[in-house]
Amino acid sequence: MPTDDWSYFMSEESLQRRPHLGDRVEPLDDAGLVVLVDGELEVASGVRLVPTPGHTPGHASVFVESQGSELAVLGDVVVHELQLADPDLVYVSDHDPVLSTSTRKRVLGELADRGTAVIVSHFHGPGGFSRNGAGFDWSSRAKDGEAAVE
Repeated sequence: MPTDDWSYFMSEESLQRRPHLGDRVEPLDDAGLVVLVDGELEVASGVRLVPTPGHTPGHASVFVESQGSELAVLGDVVVHELQLADPDLVYVSDHDPVLSTSTRKRVLGELADRGTAVIVSHFHGPGGFSRNGAGFDWSSRAKDGEAAVE
């Protein structure tokens, strides 16, 4: 877990608002199962945890590389398709709106330029980004035999 998110979510103030975290996460830490990470980390061969801060202080995304292909699992870098048309649109729950916006523009741009397959927590199914002016478009990537949703 990113150190910055651990510090943020496991603080006394946070645990008062989110007591379920203490109940569910502290036993994992007590058992020595929590590993705090600063920066990028390869957690397994071809699987990297990459900082994408802004939504939370230590927000991170997962990048998986296999057989020359890459998949990015973004979490909350983008939470609504309106943020694709206007990447400056701030989500109410972003911890640092300025950092969240700059992270979104950078990450989506890099993924669009590379044609990387993407999973976004708040979108349906896998897809990918392409540039559209100052914003981006999203295209779903259908499984074999299914129609793609554009």
